[in-house]
Amino acid sequence: MAHREGNHNNRSSASNDQLNGLIMLKGSLINFDIEKRALTVTWSGLYVNNSKEVPVDLGNAEDPKSAVYSDGIEIYRDLSSGPYNASYLWDDGYTYWEWAYKIDNATAKPIGVIGMHPWDSFDTDITFTQRYQKNAWVQPLLGYPLDQWQGQIVFVANNIWWSKLYKTNGSAVMDVAGVQLADSTLNWRFDYSYKDICDPSEITINWDTND
Repeated sequence: MAHREGNHNNRSSASNDQLNGLIMLKGSLINFDIEKRALTVTWSGLYVNNSKEVPVDLGNAEDPKSAVYSDGIEIYRDLSSGPYNASYLWDDGYTYWEWAYKIDNATAKPIGVIGMHPWDSFDTDITFTQRYQKNAWVQPLLGYPLDQWQGQIVFVANNIWWSKLYKTNGSAVMDVAGVQLADSTLNWRFDYSYKDICDPSEITINWDTND
């Protein structure tokens, strides 16, 4: 989920290496299937170098404020990840990673790859259920326009370049710092919330020295 990068990285922009920037996802609402209660969203990447700047399209080599990942960033859906001590993988005298995160299923297939070009994108369908389905006092009120539905999705991002060095799929999970949701659908209003559980400042790991 978080890592410390040294000089050997594949993240570059049109002007210089961006070592402290943040990766985000931008979702565009495409369609809401009323019968299936499924929301189709097209996702693409955003990049911001610091909190004072406006996010720009990820993977745009023509924009000095963007960053390009030459091997791309894999996006996995509805997986979890866990920490492991990766520092032993380096024997050149430098420790670029104090610790790293990897997905819990090394055979899982990503649902998309972003970061190589500004047009990289992928689609997801998010299934919705009634928000108050267990509340007998609210259920009689359900019906258009009072319907309230909710759904959720979990994204895990992985740096392909680092995973190749580690020789393990999904072994370089990285932070997705935020989400933007744009557009709207006819007769439906969508609100969203986002929780970043990969923020390095929120993670504390105590390693067992016997591992």
